[in-house]
Amino acid sequence: MSVLLELKGLDKARELPEPIRLLLAIGLYQVSPYSWDKIAELLDFNPIALKEKLRALGVRLYGLDEEEAKAKLEASRSL
Repeated sequence: MSVLLELKGLDKARELPEPIRLLLAIGLYQVSPYSWDKIAELLDFNPIALKEKLRALGVRLYGLDEEEAKAKLEASRSL
């Protein structure tokens, strides 16, 4: 978040090279309440393209993977 303060908002962040904006997107997702769609909007990415690039880099896009989500669903059904 301090990076954003240094950039004095996101207007300057949009001017950064794409690899830097990708790293900033990952960091924002980890420390902010923003969704991937909002982060894409803030950093001037197409939301679908951003998610595809992040998947290609092996970035986990959601808090749970498919197996973890299934396990939690099954555990909640047994309550």
